[in-house]
Amino acid sequence: MKSLDDLSRRWKIKSSYGVIGFKYQEDVTVAYVASRMPSVYSACHRVLKEVRQRLPGFSPTSVLDFGAGPGSALWAMREVWPRSLERVNLVEQSNSMQRAAQSLLGDLKDLPLIHSYDSIQALNRKLEKRDRAHDLVISSYALGEIPSLRDRITIVHQLWDHTQDVLVKKMKLKNHYEMREYNIEILEDEEEKHAHLECRPYPDVPNASMMVVMNTERFGIAQLHQLRGRVGRGTKKSRCVFLSSTSGTLERLKAYKS
Repeated sequence: MKSLDDLSRRWKIKSSYGVIGFKYQEDVTVAYVASRMPSVYSACHRVLKEVRQRLPGFSPTSVLDFGAGPGSALWAMREVWPRSLERVNLVEQSNSMQRAAQSLLGDLKDLPLIHSYDSIQALNRKLEKRDRAHDLVISSYALGEIPSLRDRITIVHQLWDHTQDVLVKKMKLKNHYEMREYNIEILEDEEEKHAHLECRPYPDVPNASMMVVMNTERFGIAQLHQLRGRVGRGTKKSRCVFLSSTSGTLERLKAYKS
């Protein structure tokens, strides 16, 4: 009898960064689009709206989306910046996900110029060096699918090198020490660039000034209080945004706020 590791191995794919994520076949991609895409879109939309609020003069024309999946972040970007997007590069390992993204966009009008690549290396081979800098670089959850911390750090630096103005990362982490390894130096790297981070569980980054907590109905008051205390430790003005998927939680949040 095969072990669970052997059975799960067929769902994994090998890439330049080792074994990552699930091998999204057609049926798995359809399930992802139906069950996960709405929540990923919602999270990306909320974070990008915050970027727009914090940088009111920022209107990206060129975008790089790493781990684009079926294009959730692209839909959010079109909603937040409906007129500015001109060129979008999607990096997605799964051909099935690439096809889903193209199918969902369908016959929409006024789309930016969109190109898909299966790796950053493929993108670099195709683009001239002068075209590799993007106004906005986003990665939603994809980094969490890469098991090696060293590989994640390498990818983050590659994404940072492709960033002209803003880097946005949304991810799930095993612990906040992983985030410290590659987020602190980026936050303190170059003043002309901006890094917006959304992650979990309890980050400990003094320069962080924005936290988004999803599905707050799953947390107790003490946990929410602990999360809120993780931002605003530096000199910058900070915010903590609580998002809930149930109406009953709103009353509890109002009581907590007061």
